Amino acid sequence: MLIANKIELRPTPEQADYLNRACGARRHCYNQLLHYFSQDGVKWSKAAAYPYYIQVLRVQFSWYAEVSSRVTRNAIDDLDNAFKHFFRRVKAKAKKPGYPRFKKKTSMTPLPCASQASAT
Repeated sequence: MLIANKIELRPTPEQADYLNRACGARRHCYNQLLHYFSQDGVKWSKAAAYPYYIQVLRVQFSWYAEVSSRVTRNAIDDLDNAFKHFFRRVKAKAKKPGYPRFKKKTSMTPLPCASQASAT
């Protein structure tokens, strides 16, 4: 039997600001990586994504340093998971394999227990 506890978060204004910045950084990193690896001649590899993030994205967008590095690493893990599922569906010859999509402002949260609604 699985037991779950639901906890309401009531962050301070500073914490809410940090959660919003973390959400934005994760979404932005995910979208930038998806854009880069969607280009012709660039193949997806989690091993190639992290160096690209460190050498290009982190230099280009210095505000990534304002949030935990785990936030942006989670974006790489999420994109890796999306590509794994996509390639699995392609291999199974699904009618619509569903290439990974760009994330909108309301579609991602940085932590399993934090949501955009509770941060406002």
